Amino acid sequence: MEKNIKDIIIFLSILIISLISIYYLPSAITRLVFLVLFFLAWMSKRDYIWFAIVFVFFSNPAGLFPAGSFEQTYRLPLYNFAPGLSFNTTDIFVILLFIKAIIKGKRKPFFFDKIFIPFILIFIISIVFTFYYSNDLDGFANQMRKYFTYSALFSFTYLVNNTKEIFRFFIFMLIIIPVIFIDQILTYYDLSILFLLGKKEIFIEYMIENTAEKRLIILGVLNVFWVYIFSIVYLYSKKNNIKLFLILIMILCLISFLISATRFWIFTGFVLLLLSLLLGRSSLKNIFQISLTCVIFYIVLSSINYNYSQITAAWTRFLPSISKVATGRMEQVHTVNTRIRAVKKIKIELKENPIFGFGFSKLNKSNNDLGFWNTLIVFGFFGLILFFGFFFYIFYGLYSIWIKQNKGSPYFYPLRMLAVGFVGIFIGFLTTWDFFHTGPSRIFFISIYLAVINIYVQEAKNKLTKNYILNKT
Repeated sequence: MEKNIKDIIIFLSILIISLISIYYLPSAITRLVFLVLFFLAWMSKRDYIWFAIVFVFFSNPAGLFPAGSFEQTYRLPLYNFAPGLSFNTTDIFVILLFIKAIIKGKRKPFFFDKIFIPFILIFIISIVFTFYYSNDLDGFANQMRKYFTYSALFSFTYLVNNTKEIFRFFIFMLIIIPVIFIDQILTYYDLSILFLLGKKEIFIEYMIENTAEKRLIILGVLNVFWVYIFSIVYLYSKKNNIKLFLILIMILCLISFLISATRFWIFTGFVLLLLSLLLGRSSLKNIFQISLTCVIFYIVLSSINYNYSQITAAWTRFLPSISKVATGRMEQVHTVNTRIRAVKKIKIELKENPIFGFGFSKLNKSNNDLGFWNTLIVFGFFGLILFFGFFFYIFYGLYSIWIKQNKGSPYFYPLRMLAVGFVGIFIGFLTTWDFFHTGPSRIFFISIYLAVINIYVQEAKNKLTKNYILNKT
């Protein structure tokens, strides 16, 4: 417990120092401060803290850690090494942690290592087609920088030692949730955390850019999604003294999804909740507890007369969408029409090379809300089949280890719930949230998630091996 508190103090101290340096110190001093943080990350033996810091920077909760253009006054530092060669803070952290993992990390096996070779081959083929269809070296370099974020899969696996450290990582993410939720609520009143910090000009500029459709968008949604998934995972852990607290956090995340009026997060949130209830222990008891918690939240929201219009807006975007999709009127769904036009354009272009796609030559020009269509652009149908095989391989790997566990095992239900979380990622791949090609923040998320799955699977395997040896002797 003492170590957990010390870790939390270190985590919060780093974030507070980062905030102060970004918003209240000259940019030159800010760069020096972050150079010190890079050094501390290299020397630290608590690497899970630094992965949490990088995750927060990527997630940008409440818009507090922006990574905008070089001209932007308040942002994470950008380091310019040469004309046309610059790296932002998250780039450097990703590179630093990868080098540290190679030099200092403990090499561990991957249960899905058999899929590495096919993906490396398709990646090389895509590079060839990139230069066949385009001569944009700068665009290609930017794409490669983004894909280098996948190195976090190896960094996290080699530097994070066990599932206990993964739980601490979850606690760090959990601490950020109130900041995100408060900022989301403040948006309803034309306020924000940045506004309260005295940076009114940033918030006013943001509001001007987002006045077309006022919604309580979640600034830090990847953080919320991570906490939601792992609240489910830890809810069904064998030793759990914070069950009610985790249920409260799950409901808070669901409310955040709901009032954001974002169809993908509403749908995915409730699908994962349903699956967790069906696959978890004491389903009826959990249904009762979650239902009771929902009622309590509803009473609280009603008592402060909060945001009925926003909740109504969420459901008026969500429910009619289901009806229109079910009756074949998808083009009438708000924002879907734009995606349908983009998909039609991709279908026409894919006729030129449907097997292997266009590499990375068109990805930066594509609509990011197209799910698996981004995979078709980059890798073609060959790559799409490979990705579907990848999802199957992960689900099968989790199932093959889970089925060997007895119900008393500390890994029995967590392995199930990690598969439930991966369903959410699969839903995004099939619909409008591509975790694999769209931006380094999403790539970092999927890389860390796969690393966590691997650590759980390897620990479960090791426990099975130890039990087998004990039974033999």
